[in-house]
Amino acid sequence: MPNASEPYLSGSGLVQESPHTVASLKHRAEQYWYTIQLAFFVSEGVLMSVYEQVKQALQDIVAPELKALQIEIKRLDEKIDIAINIRERLVAIETELGLRKKESGKRVKAK
Repeated sequence: MPNASEPYLSGSGLVQESPHTVASLKHRAEQYWYTIQLAFFVSEGVLMSVYEQVKQALQDIVAPELKALQIEIKRLDEKIDIAINIRERLVAIETELGLRKKESGKRVKAK
């Protein structure tokens, strides 16, 4: 690029570059940069808004199902606890009856 004081040929003819032209170009470049940044932040805001709406919609759909599943799991867990308790009692009774059978068998043999 030529000096700021030297004229140069452009597509439209001889142009004298001046500090005002450079400042003007710099100013326009900064404006474009700010516009691009603003567009990015606006689009980011729109994307976040869409994200929040989709997230909320999914939560509205999924949350009741999750709650129903939690209730069902709790109910099944209680049933399992009851079954385990019954099984433990049954084993205790079988053990007690088994010992009595063995004791009664020994008595019968001893007689």
